[in-house]
Amino acid sequence: ELKKFYISQAENYERNKKRDYAKRTYEKVLTLNLDQLEKANVQKKLLGLYEQLGNVREFMNLRNSIGK
Repeated sequence: ELKKFYISQAENYERNKKRDYAKRTYEKVLTLNLDQLEKANVQKKLLGLYEQLGNVREFMNLRNSIGK
């Protein structure tokens, strides 16, 4: 399944400290058909990546959109 492939790839990028690739892959995953739990997990991972990468605008927009 495509979303499992993308999530697996993003996790692999994270393990290898390729945060920008992981960020882009998780952003792609969010465009797929996800259930609420999957979406929340991906958003949580993206928040961490945005913070680590210094993407303040994206971090604030995502944090505000998920209400945290």
